[in-house]
Amino acid sequence: MGDFNQDNRIDITVSNFAGDQSRSQMMISTDLNNDSILDIAVANTGSNTIGILIGFGNGSFRSSRTLSTGTDSRPTFLVVDIVFAEQVVNSITIFLAAPNRTLISKITYSTVPGVSPSSIAVGDFNNGNHSYSVVVNYENGAIGIYLGNGDRTFTNAMDFSVGSGVQPTSVSVTDFNNDNRLHIAVAAAYHNAIYVLLGYGNDALAYKLPFASGYLYNPLQIVVEEFNDDG
Repeated sequence: MGDFNQDNRIDITVSNFAGDQSRSQMMISTDLNNDSILDIAVANTGSNTIGILIGFGNGSFRSSRTLSTGTDSRPTFLVVDIVFAEQVVNSITIFLAAPNRTLISKITYSTVPGVSPSSIAVGDFNNGNHSYSVVVNYENGAIGIYLGNGDRTFTNAMDFSVGSGVQPTSVSVTDFNNDNRLHIAVAAAYHNAIYVLLGYGNDALAYKLPFASGYLYNPLQIVVEEFNDDG
């Protein structure tokens, strides 16, 4: 979602999984070339690429250019710089951007074999002005936090268990209780629940708080937003 034609109204974009076998799995909107106009990046699971569509500001886009993510990488989830999860090959990859937002190089970090990273979020969890990547691992029911070093590199992941057999599918980060610390919300589809892990602001997380989503609701994605204008 985003204001793609600059009319101060939120627009919606939809990707189609079928078609030319690119199998678009995830889409994000952001300003990729620093011109104050929203662009789109798409994770193409079938073609092992990231598609980049540069916006004109009138609701139309330039023809897509693609960035290869590597053989059999099958990217499934995106955040910016661009960071994407590769569920099949158990890794996350970061495309680094130059000051003009041109994507110039990539760094890959392997996760534990067999954990199947399914979703990523980015935030500063210790108020150190460095971005951390939070990855939910579908198969082992854990959250992996990669600590940013401030030089576009990350340390090895710290793992926090969501629970045995939980199989988290999506993650989002925000300050849920106005304590000026980032917290983590995780969707667990087959447990019909949302789990919230409260952050201490020092790389540590408190015990998770489960919230039932409803019988057979199977939440696959989680989005955090201000829906009722209560601040």
